[in-house]
Amino acid sequence: MITALMIAMAAGSAGELESEGEILASLLTGVWSNAAQYAAADESLKRPPAPGHPYDWIDLQHARFVQVDTPHIPGDTVYLEWRSGGPDGPVSRQRLWVFHSVYKDQESPLTGMDFHAFRNPQAFEGRTGWSDFTDLTLDDLVAYPEACQLVPVSRENRVTVLEILEDNCVITAQSGREMGINARVAISFDRIEYSESGRLADGGYAFKVPGAGAYEFERVWN
Repeated sequence: MITALMIAMAAGSAGELESEGEILASLLTGVWSNAAQYAAADESLKRPPAPGHPYDWIDLQHARFVQVDTPHIPGDTVYLEWRSGGPDGPVSRQRLWVFHSVYKDQESPLTGMDFHAFRNPQAFEGRTGWSDFTDLTLDDLVAYPEACQLVPVSRENRVTVLEILEDNCVITAQSGREMGINARVAISFDRIEYSESGRLADGGYAFKVPGAGAYEFERVWN
């Protein structure tokens, strides 16, 4: 399946893929780490984010991505669980990424991605089986508006890049603050780059993950 993706992406045509969403979900599946990025970073950046310093920090993340079956949530679905500091560290992020046609009511060669948080993340911590999410429904998730779907912006050199910009994606956080969301993910066989931020109306950041550029994950094992 990975070989098919690489061949199709090298050909430069998403239309040659039978199911790009399924292939991207399969490609993500595995264990990843930004240990090399963290080791190479300046020591001054190696600290948690702090108020007034949204740009200058980076932390060590160990990430597991698992393709799962979600019959009540259409699409090709990946559960991700990140842990701070290493595989036994505390959970720092749990999300569900769902790949499907950009045009949900019709067939499309363009694959977009919805990302969801969990209303009760502890209930899903550590789940890695294909069938562990078969009872999951949208009621169990905190969904972003449909306008916040990440859409493909490039497919070059065997890398698929999807993103959403703050002008299109505006949400009201649990704090009551309105913010525009920027998110970008670049996916290839041996590397994932990820960044996300929330920009307030006054131009300041509600959050920026990570502060210094993007997380640069490298595959640890499949």
